[in-house]
Amino acid sequence: MKKNILGIVASALITCSLFASSTLPMKIQNEIKNLTFIKKAGFKILDIKAIGDTYAIKATHPKMPQATLFVSKDMKVVVIGAGFMNDSGQRISFPVDMKPYAKEAAYTYGNGAKNYYVFTDPECPFCQTFEKNLINLKKDATLHVFLYPLPFHKHAIAMSHYILSKKTSEERAKAIASIALGNTAYKTMTYSQAELKQFSTLLNRYKKIAETIGVKGTPSVYTQDGTAISWVSLLTKKPLK
Repeated sequence: MKKNILGIVASALITCSLFASSTLPMKIQNEIKNLTFIKKAGFKILDIKAIGDTYAIKATHPKMPQATLFVSKDMKVVVIGAGFMNDSGQRISFPVDMKPYAKEAAYTYGNGAKNYYVFTDPECPFCQTFEKNLINLKKDATLHVFLYPLPFHKHAIAMSHYILSKKTSEERAKAIASIALGNTAYKTMTYSQAELKQFSTLLNRYKKIAETIGVKGTPSVYTQDGTAISWVSLLTKKPLK
């Protein structure tokens, strides 16, 4: 087995072949929870698992809905950030049962056996590339899509309102696909106060779900157990446009 090192900030790398059991002795769990930095910083520990010579910790904080910490086995170093497996490049994460969120998706696309959960911003250029290629997945996968408009995209909210104004999954999927292809009808749409309130409620809920899972950007794709995967890796039948 390769030597393991402590995961560091966003570009952190951890080398390890197998994850240890997430069930740790209570003594170790308590020792980690009572580390001076963790207590003073106000982190609440949700889950801990051992990875080689490092403890990976799922936590929450008043200013961060979800955070990942890494603690060295000697308990001397604590790092906040993202860790990745050096051999596979897979991001270190904690299992999340995504099934309960399926019924809350803005819309569902496809009818394949494999289920994926997608967080997308209709103005994001990468998301638009993804949308243009979804036809390739229709028979192989079922995508549960959540709108996640990013604050620095000027038209993302208006686009999201336009999509949510459609009544069925099929209509919403067509609406977001049309935006990716250049449709600007969202610019001239008007809605009642009741509709705007409904849209806001839905978008806030999608945002809350995204924060709970730990979505950092768009498009973000997750498997049924909450494992984050590359959106590009799904689009294998035809080249991206």
